[in-house]
Amino acid sequence: MAIPNKVEELKAILLGLIEPTRLEAGVIKYELLQNQSQPTDFTFVQEWEGAAALDTHLASVRLQVPIAKLEGLIAAPPDVRHYSILAAIA
Repeated sequence: MAIPNKVEELKAILLGLIEPTRLEAGVIKYELLQNQSQPTDFTFVQEWEGAAALDTHLASVRLQVPIAKLEGLIAAPPDVRHYSILAAIA
């Protein structure tokens, strides 16, 4: 969640992750969402071929450099959750 007066700065950093990440091996889906009723709230929805691909992504310099820039822009540490798909509509 962004600090209210830092929404655009945070959004720019997060948007900068999209295209490079889509080129990574093992990524199926990588989307950034912004809450319409609470614009300080951002969520990445990601789908990876497996845990190894996700682990490689999380350890990459491509991700770690922007993460280092989050200080002063976010109100709390990111809330990371892992889900399994139970059903989907294609």
